[in-house]
Amino acid sequence: MVRYDDPVEVRTGAGGLEGPAQFLWRGRLWKVRAVLERRSQDLPPREVWRVAAGRGRLDQDGPAGGGVFELVHDVPAGRWLLAAGAGAGE
Repeated sequence: MVRYDDPVEVRTGAGGLEGPAQFLWRGRLWKVRAVLERRSQDLPPREVWRVAAGRGRLDQDGPAGGGVFELVHDVPAGRWLLAAGAGAGE
């Protein structure tokens, strides 16, 4: 995974999912296909979501079709960061 520290805009709650459903990163909209892992941390209070996401059709694979990302939610501040990504085509 490549490490990033990029702010992202995240939409939550689609389809009954309490976590990220879509995120905007570097001008591109990514749709979360699956939540792979969720971790919570008390100090500082934040949530880390590892997700599989893609930009294209759901049956696309590879760098242009999708990747695995770590999204970090700074709960008190209400901010999201993209902390890492693999296969993101960047």
